[in-house]
Amino acid sequence: MSYIFLGISYILSGIPFLNILGIILIPIGWILLGKRFNRKLWIVTGVLGISLLILSFGLILYLFLKITADMEKIIYLRRFMISIKTFDRGFLLSNLQLDKKFIIMIIIWFLNYICYSISQLISLWVAGSVFNQILLKISVILSIVGVFLGIFFVIFPMIILLIIIIFYLSNIIAGIGFLLIRYERKHYTISVT
Repeated sequence: MSYIFLGISYILSGIPFLNILGIILIPIGWILLGKRFNRKLWIVTGVLGISLLILSFGLILYLFLKITADMEKIIYLRRFMISIKTFDRGFLLSNLQLDKKFIIMIIIWFLNYICYSISQLISLWVAGSVFNQILLKISVILSIVGVFLGIFFVIFPMIILLIIIIFYLSNIIAGIGFLLIRYERKHYTISVT
């Protein structure tokens, strides 16, 4: 029965507007499945998922409280927009300082997310072997392909940007080269035969 609960949770996580419910139920399903089949990895996957959810809600709550704690943020926002236009660096630097607690929370959240994602992929692969279900293994392969495609499409625009920058830089260097030739033109004689 717990694998049915987990299956429904995964299906819900793929449906818009119901995906939040599915994301909340998936870790619970892993814990139930791990207890039923006495698999520690599945229990760890569920615990990591629940801790990720708690950290996510904590980050959202922290940001909400940080923004709403001081109602002068609206005035600061207006001053911030004005300072961008006038390049008031002092105001920009004083308001763009990141909170150390927030940075630590983001790092912990990111590490938990990586651990949960890896354990979820391994758990899906193991579940595919235990239940002899090829679709679970296919979902792992699709997830890995999705990660590589995501990395590619993040890096690919950067590579294109780098190529464009190199192209413009080569044009600038060529232009400087032509200017230097023009500057030192009196030293060269050009013979036309």
